[in-house]
Amino acid sequence: MKKLVLAWVRRMIRRLQIIEVANRLEILRQHGAHIGEGVFFEGEVNDYNDAPYLTLEDGATVSRGALIILHDSALNNTMGAPLRFGKVTIGAESFVGANATILCGVRIGRRSIVGAHSLVREDVPDDKIAVGVPARVVGSVPDAVEAHRRRAEVSDDRFWYQDAPPWRERDEREFLTTQRRLASRAVGTSGDPPSGGRPGR
Repeated sequence: MKKLVLAWVRRMIRRLQIIEVANRLEILRQHGAHIGEGVFFEGEVNDYNDAPYLTLEDGATVSRGALIILHDSALNNTMGAPLRFGKVTIGAESFVGANATILCGVRIGRRSIVGAHSLVREDVPDDKIAVGVPARVVGSVPDAVEAHRRRAEVSDDRFWYQDAPPWRERDEREFLTTQRRLASRAVGTSGDPPSGGRPGR
């Protein structure tokens, strides 16, 4: 009975998360943001009135806690200088990590990655990875994918890998069932990867 209740609670939490993402996107749309298809947005903007300056292209992912700043009022508040506004574009199929900050006037390129907690002051080109404070380009996404695949081929006591399509293409119920099965196998294995073949890709 306890397992059934926990499973039901997990399903409800996931549904609420999906609803929350949909609500955030709807609020942004109502305020004039330009939002494509298959966008995942758990971030924030500093002022919803500035939403018309925001574009989230198809398949963009903005992780929890990320902040998009669409205007700069620092000099206005200290010296009475004009407010500065700037468009922000998060490119198609790009990924902004948790708690990153994107300043006004920045474009994140297609299929690019911004690392967690990064501060992005300048454009990030297509297919690049930018990390740090301030964020700097440290590599390309294709190179990172190849390195990631090589690591997935080797057993490791810190990580497990699971084949999965991008979230927007996934059957969420099937994916969560697989995750739970892998997690339950890992419990009590002293760090050994789940049994049943290669850890994943």
